[in-house]
Amino acid sequence: MSNQETVAAACCSEPPTELEPAVQAIKDFYNSVAEGEGSYAAGTDKFSPSGPTERIKELVLGSQKQRILDIGCGMGTTLLSLANSYTFGQQFIGIDFSEKMIDRARERSRELSSAYRGKTGFFVADVQALPYMDGQFDFIYSECVLNLVPDRVKAIGEISRLLEPKGIFVYTDFVSYAPVPDTIRGDLSLVSGCRAGSIPLSENIAQLENAGFTDIEIVNFTEDKNKRYAELMASSEEYKADYLSFQDTHPEAFAFLEEKVGYYLIKAMKSE
Repeated sequence: MSNQETVAAACCSEPPTELEPAVQAIKDFYNSVAEGEGSYAAGTDKFSPSGPTERIKELVLGSQKQRILDIGCGMGTTLLSLANSYTFGQQFIGIDFSEKMIDRARERSRELSSAYRGKTGFFVADVQALPYMDGQFDFIYSECVLNLVPDRVKAIGEISRLLEPKGIFVYTDFVSYAPVPDTIRGDLSLVSGCRAGSIPLSENIAQLENAGFTDIEIVNFTEDKNKRYAELMASSEEYKADYLSFQDTHPEAFAFLEEKVGYYLIKAMKSE
């Protein structure tokens, strides 16, 4: 290609799509954590409480499903654990919209044996428009992801499309017991923590049913969420300082997020 053609191609190419401020804030946060920045990065390779994660792994191991998709896989912690122990599985795919998180997950996947490494892949993708075939997976899960997605209904529709009939979808996330105030929902300093995007349990169920899911099961893991905060404060003085500072400077928002938001695991099956 000549210099003139190169200039013309650069001139006429479409500019990168500008993200909404909240989406950009979320992406920047998780990219920075993947690079070891900020108080949340200290001593952690995952964000959700351990109890719900272990329950997801139990459900996968007991399902005899073979094609597993982790939505919002982060550094790949849960998926790599499954790939390394679930011999029945034939495909383990993790997607995340944070390029840095996917870089970390790919680095860590090199520690798998060659047999398991060939079944595992990590890719940058948007849950609202996933590059996979209809019915490609039979078990899909996510941990503390849906509350971060601009269009939850579209995301759940995509998940339904990707699942084969009788496929399983399990997700964990924060659930609100009262409407989340606009002052919290629109605060760019809070959107990355999932709680600001919480919706009531009834709305979670309605979204699943409208997308063709049945056999919905619900487990309350709020106590595990509280234990997770305690663990993070015990392991990181910087995290503890940030937590206490938010409590002092935003007492009303702090009280709402502590008292009016729980953490749940929700399991559903795609109808035939």
